[in-house]
Amino acid sequence: MNEHVALRPMADSYTVDVHAWTQAQVELLRASRFDLVDVENIIEEIESLGNEIEHAIESHLVVALEHLIKLAVSADRNPRRLWQTSVANARGQIERRLRKNPSLRRKLPAMFADVWPDARRQARLGLREAEESFVPTNPPFTLAEALDPDFFPGD
Repeated sequence: MNEHVALRPMADSYTVDVHAWTQAQVELLRASRFDLVDVENIIEEIESLGNEIEHAIESHLVVALEHLIKLAVSADRNPRRLWQTSVANARGQIERRLRKNPSLRRKLPAMFADVWPDARRQARLGLREAEESFVPTNPPFTLAEALDPDFFPGD
């Protein structure tokens, strides 16, 4: 381990250069120097990492739902292929993250309910004025359908 890394105050290093701080923490942990580990900031970073994974799933879910709504209510044929591609990509991103973080699967129903208003709002903004009034208040499809790789409303 680099001695200059161990001598730096860990909390100061965290606020100045997070990357350098992470590398110092790794070195300390590998060297079993637990007395020098910046426990409070490690806890904060681990919590943040978990939150970021959950946020990524929610973001992809919003995209999928927005375009599923557009597919369900829009009579416009031209952008359908783009919306379907976007939904397929978002579903793939969600599934990849869930495979690596299976405990988040149980949170999907709550995520679905939480992000529905955002997806609905975005869909309304992206539709023609005549179509936006047809965007339902409640989801016209289930969570299972939203994640089903073969489900596309309006086909």
